[in-house]
Amino acid sequence: MENQAKTCKECGRLLTLDHFRLTSLSADGHANICKDCAKQKRQQKKDEFALMPSGGGNPELAKFTPRELIEELRSRGYSGKLTITREIQV
Repeated sequence: MENQAKTCKECGRLLTLDHFRLTSLSADGHANICKDCAKQKRQQKKDEFALMPSGGGNPELAKFTPRELIEELRSRGYSGKLTITREIQV
């Protein structure tokens, strides 16, 4: 198979298809941005998330203990499954 090329929508470089992730969402089966640009975008979002209060969560919710949060949600009529992740530093 011939090594075809594609232009990255982010950086504008013309690159071979092996520089693009595979995806069923695109007509040609490859992402619109190259792997390098996708990696930079992921890192940028990760950095922005880390700068947010409470690691990106809602700062008002951080004031609640898990038990208080459950009781508050019940009092407001919420029901269903709640998944809580906690970070514990040792």
